[in-house]
Amino acid sequence: MPTEQQISEALQSLLVLPEDQAEELFKRAVNFDYWKGFAPAMGLLDMGSLDHLEGAAYTSEQEEWALGHLRTHGYFRMPPLVAPDVTARMCTALEMLRNAGWPAVFTYVYDEFWAVWRLPAMVRLLSNCLGEGYLQTSGV
Repeated sequence: MPTEQQISEALQSLLVLPEDQAEELFKRAVNFDYWKGFAPAMGLLDMGSLDHLEGAAYTSEQEEWALGHLRTHGYFRMPPLVAPDVTARMCTALEMLRNAGWPAVFTYVYDEFWAVWRLPAMVRLLSNCLGEGYLQTSGV
């Protein structure tokens, strides 16, 4: 079993990048063209990319059943609110980021990762589940 000092040293080695590597990553991270070219199928400050995000909205009966099941069992399963092709693009972008060594949080440079939580059907479902006026936390 590793000692506390070994764990601390291992963590430090993971947190520290060589200066030139950190500088290069920073330059890419703040470059709009880099992100646009990295995943061209994803929206980047492009409201047109948000036109076809929503899948089929739930009926009020489906939503009522889901919320009841959530209260009783702690989960529910429903057809997707987000269109399957959008979900596929999002998964592809996530895998591309991971393969390039970026942390998954960098998916939030793309519009779809923010917008899916603001789809009318999603807002209605979350409002019924969490209450009106719920807020998304800033810590992703």
